Amino acid sequence: MVQLLGTMNKLHRYCAQLEEFIGEWMEKRGIHDQMVITTKYTTCYKVVAQANQYAEGHGKTPFVVYQGKWNVMDRSFERDIIPMARSLGLALAPGVLSQEVNFVLMRKSNAGEVKVSHALEKVAEYIGAKSISAVAIAYIMQKTPYVFPIIGGRKLIENLKDNLEALDLTLRTSISRSSRASCRSFDIGFPVNFIGGWFGADILS
Repeated sequence: MVQLLGTMNKLHRYCAQLEEFIGEWMEKRGIHDQMVITTKYTTCYKVVAQANQYAEGHGKTPFVVYQGKWNVMDRSFERDIIPMARSLGLALAPGVLSQEVNFVLMRKSNAGEVKVSHALEKVAEYIGAKSISAVAIAYIMQKTPYVFPIIGGRKLIENLKDNLEALDLTLRTSISRSSRASCRSFDIGFPVNFIGGWFGADILS
């Protein structure tokens, strides 16, 4: 059985030595062929693009997955990061934080968040989904290829069920115009909003 361990450059105060520790641990046990080690480096997406270009030209290993915050409440990920990922063939591992959607109507949220939550409820009702969180997860999974969301939540079993339900939902062909029209608009920014581009203006479009 192959096991996976994930590391990152800002995990804790020993982050610089973390991969060395893991390497020594694997060597002592003779399990190199049973392990896949991933590493994360906190940097701007532009640096990722430049690094991958350098890697391609110099026979190095490029970045293969980009992780960041992306959900129906915060779509800034869609401005530059998704186009970059498509261009470089990167997979995406967004931190969805799906529980945020469920809590919006239970706390003092801004009008935009409440509007999105109501729109998700309409979509869930329209397609027969049990959870608006599942709809929110399905949205990012169907927006662009190679998306592997990191699901967080306070209720592990409930969030796992939402994740599994999201796999069975189809949004693009099922969502009514009224549901899309009731969502908060999203400004993709210049120059795409000037020349037209790859994303629609409405959430869940």
